[in-house]
Amino acid sequence: MHPQNYTIITESGMDFKCESENLFHIEKSELYATLSNVKTVEFLLLRNRTPEEVWLVEAKSSAPNPKNKIDFDKYKNDIFDKITCSLAFYFSLHLGRFKTAPQCLPKKFQQLDIAAVNFKFIVIIRRQEKNWIKDLQDALLPMFTKIANSYNLKAPYLAVLNAEM
Repeated sequence: MHPQNYTIITESGMDFKCESENLFHIEKSELYATLSNVKTVEFLLLRNRTPEEVWLVEAKSSAPNPKNKIDFDKYKNDIFDKITCSLAFYFSLHLGRFKTAPQCLPKKFQQLDIAAVNFKFIVIIRRQEKNWIKDLQDALLPMFTKIANSYNLKAPYLAVLNAEM
């Protein structure tokens, strides 16, 4: 048995310890840096389960009060954009739509059977009141249900958490 190599990603005041071979730090991808007007999550994490899962992880330091409709709607739409663009970007890389895909996409992500893998959308907010977490989850769920149905993803496909959860 060989020792695991880990990568620590610090984002929004939180540290995420991930097995390096199961991590695609999408924000640090050289190819992503060349794209314009494409939002992304912090990273994709391969979870060795049956079936395999890829988590699209978006980290936030805080969130607006759900009662502030304008700020809250902008916030949830930004999360939706980041996650859906990240999913599309990963599929584009996996399908070889970019010539540099093999250099930027980790080997385990290249080898995934994307027809069999399940995708989970994970939003982690560092400082957030627990009752606001439920409000955000409830607001995002109908938006992500459309995506989940389009890709035939298995529930639960969305989790909104605070750093304590």
